[in-house]
Amino acid sequence: MGKVTLRKAIVFVSLAAALLTFSFMAEAGTLTITNNSGYDIHELYISASGAQSWGPDLLGEYYLENGDEHEVRIPNYDQFDVKIVDDSGNWTDWRGIPGVVVRFYVDRNRQARWEWN
Repeated sequence: MGKVTLRKAIVFVSLAAALLTFSFMAEAGTLTITNNSGYDIHELYISASGAQSWGPDLLGEYYLENGDEHEVRIPNYDQFDVKIVDDSGNWTDWRGIPGVVVRFYVDRNRQARWEWN
């Protein structure tokens, strides 16, 4: 057996990291959120269904005006949950959305519907 050198170890770790990054990117999908709620959405959270936390606000410093849509990259979940917070701080969430959804709509009654390919 050959001796493992520091150079071989660094090359191996670098290749493994590159492959993991590529794998994550290949599995991520794009979700389009359409806001027809009558309110501006100031925060948007998406997590795997049943997760203990929501994670970061996907809108960041921006907000989604009524009538606009926004695309976000999300991991390839089997099911996911969505939470929105409007300009008054009121929030609504939806749970157990199928992971194949590509478009998510919020209407004036804070009802949601979604489409998939």
